[in-house]
Amino acid sequence: MSEEINDKSRKPYGALALLAVIILAIFVKQRHSDLIVDEVNRGSQDVVDTYTVGVSSTRFNEEGGKSRLMEAEYAAHYSMSDETLLQAPRIQNISDTGKIWETSARNGKVRPGGDVYDLWNTVLIERIQGDTVARTDKLTYDALLGQARTQEEVIIDTRIGQTIGIGMTASLNDEVLTLHSEVRSVFEPLR
Repeated sequence: MSEEINDKSRKPYGALALLAVIILAIFVKQRHSDLIVDEVNRGSQDVVDTYTVGVSSTRFNEEGGKSRLMEAEYAAHYSMSDETLLQAPRIQNISDTGKIWETSARNGKVRPGGDVYDLWNTVLIERIQGDTVARTDKLTYDALLGQARTQEEVIIDTRIGQTIGIGMTASLNDEVLTLHSEVRSVFEPLR
């Protein structure tokens, strides 16, 4: 009788443990498939050779100071094309004057060579300890030059107003954001 009671008390926990493992497997597969969505469009020879969780990279300048920090939740490197897909990349550009600009997105790709990033899906460029945030759908970021460019609509928010335009070139080392066309602004008086 006591053996029968022990069997009944273990069954729900075993089923719960099995259910938890299945849910975890589905979650991991979904996160991986979100990142590797471009694999279908690649040649059959170009496969992921490295998949990394919790990516962090630091680049130093000639004087030994930090010039760029890059972090991402996940990275998948493709061997033939030498491209790396990123999930939730954050790139901090540190100028010679010490100002920090952070460029982030939900998705990104590092081109061969490691200095040019294509970012898409809720791209933000913001000055850390500042009041400027630029938003767009996609852009190309050249980390070596500290420049970002896009042909998409860009919305720039500051503490005194908002500016909207089509296309932008941003020189983050010089702290200059240049909108290309259809520029319009709304300013609020300071209080």
